[in-house]
Amino acid sequence: MTEELQYILVVVGLFLVPRVLQRFRIPSAITCVLLGAAVHMGFDLFHDDGTVGLLSTFGIVALFLCAGLEVDFEDLRRGRRVV
Repeated sequence: MTEELQYILVVVGLFLVPRVLQRFRIPSAITCVLLGAAVHMGFDLFHDDGTVGLLSTFGIVALFLCAGLEVDFEDLRRGRRVV
């Protein structure tokens, strides 16, 4: 299997599999982390690859961005003494 095909399969898998598993109430972030671990440990793909390192950095940034968007500022205002 060529390296380009492996990249395509991983990217498509990271977009499609979490959407399918959301029907079973499994969070997409958990699914992506488990898929990444499976690709790294189970299939022995992408060792010492700079592209995957860059994509993982983008994934972590996106994860924190999505977590920041879920903040309810009204709850923070109500509990500002505690915060």
